[in-house]
Amino acid sequence: MSAKNVISDRTAALLEKQRELDERIKRSLQRDRSVSRKSRNRALLLIGVSIERQIKRQPSYLATVRSFVTGLKDHEQEAVTTFLDTLLADAPTPNSTTPGAMSSITSPLVPQRSEMVDP
Repeated sequence: MSAKNVISDRTAALLEKQRELDERIKRSLQRDRSVSRKSRNRALLLIGVSIERQIKRQPSYLATVRSFVTGLKDHEQEAVTTFLDTLLADAPTPNSTTPGAMSSITSPLVPQRSEMVDP
């Protein structure tokens, strides 16, 4: 074999290894993005659960939540508003308080330790 063929074969082998490494890197990045996306989705779900519980305990928080919703698109606002309306329809009457419910003087921006959601 000539020196030119040996270099070509080496170069081809190195290029193939580089291609394989590029594919492995791409798959690894996809896995990382997937893990990050799943973590974010779980956190958003837990935030929603926490807000739902708080509204059930203290319906006065509904106005605050509705103010956050105004930043969404119209059809998204409609979906959230519909859900919030059904949430209050299912909520217990204001006279029935559950143990651990917040007092009406507590600020809606400061969660109580008993209200924090465990992941």
